[in-house]
Amino acid sequence: PRSVPTAAAGRYRPAAGLAMTAPVDRRTFLALPWLAALSGCRDTRRPGDVIPADQRVVVLFPEQLKGTLDPRLNTRAWPGKLIHLVFDGLTTVNTPTGRPAPALAGAIAQPSPTVYDLRLRPNATFHDGSPVTAKDVAATLESVRDKALGSPLRTVHERLKRIDALGPGRVRLTLEAPHAPYLSDLSVGVLPARYVEGRGPLQGAGPFALASRTGTREVVLNRHDGYWRGRPTLPHVVVRA
Repeated sequence: PRSVPTAAAGRYRPAAGLAMTAPVDRRTFLALPWLAALSGCRDTRRPGDVIPADQRVVVLFPEQLKGTLDPRLNTRAWPGKLIHLVFDGLTTVNTPTGRPAPALAGAIAQPSPTVYDLRLRPNATFHDGSPVTAKDVAATLESVRDKALGSPLRTVHERLKRIDALGPGRVRLTLEAPHAPYLSDLSVGVLPARYVEGRGPLQGAGPFALASRTGTREVVLNRHDGYWRGRPTLPHVVVRA
């Protein structure tokens, strides 16, 4: 329906059949079609959309990507699958048998039932290229045991009596008492000490690095070229809810 001018300059009244609740300023009325067009052209692309299709794989999760991606704090099943792509632990349980195997700790010795000596892989690096050291391992495990952090993994690591850095690449863990499954507990992702201390970004030493996160809907990962197991084949992984 068309609008026709009233006697009051600059004001319009609706023609028959056009319901309006209040007078509309002439400039506002003329701008309405432009506003409608602009709203229809709003860019709704997410960061993963700008990556060429042949450079990415898109993984769809059946639920929203809720919570932090800090491996000490998020134990939800689906975010956990994403966390395993970004963070490596001293050991891994992602094996055909489910039995723990060495990961960031390339060699593990047990001189007594309560003592574990771990030698870190010299080629293991975080996503910024810095090496994974005994200091990082100690900071990660100590923070998990800290009540202030509120980690759901705290009870698992309460049995730790001592954490000793025997050098940049060696760690000794001493338990209060023997605990056969403890090697499986060491699969928690290792974080840089500086992140634990609040001085750096969230990053790990896994095959992919966090590139961007769009709320609970999308996370984009870039491959870690310096990954100790070898450079991943896929350049990018886009995880969406």
